[in-house]
Amino acid sequence: MAITGLGALVFAGSIAAVLYLVNFEDAGEVKEESFLRITLSGVISDAPIQGGFFLEPGDVPPIVTEISESIRVAATDDRIKGIFLELDGPSLGYGSMQEIRVAIDEFRSAGKPCVAFSESYANGSYYLASGCDQIVLAPSGVNTVVGIA
Repeated sequence: MAITGLGALVFAGSIAAVLYLVNFEDAGEVKEESFLRITLSGVISDAPIQGGFFLEPGDVPPIVTEISESIRVAATDDRIKGIFLELDGPSLGYGSMQEIRVAIDEFRSAGKPCVAFSESYANGSYYLASGCDQIVLAPSGVNTVVGIA
């Protein structure tokens, strides 16, 4: 009976420690007049990835709805002055691109600027960038946009 009680106590203590660490993780401080930096690169999924037991929380990439929601929250946050959108070959479908693009439009409707930057623009990344006030291409960059008006 003592072993069962000890096991239950260890289990409860473990659960309490996990809840404490999850709820009180320091997310950093947002200073006044900050720009939200969003880097879109690689595959961006519209659904959570199936991780394993050993997957680190920091290794889980954000999904499209989290990215668009972050942009919408930034539109109403008085500490956020604008967005710096860095596009490094994002790979996502046109529906996902449209969701992020609509969020950028809503952000700009709040009177806040958005600046897009990339080393090279393809059709998808240029579509996302076209929602911003400014589109910046690196001096040595390449623009491979075809067929978009």
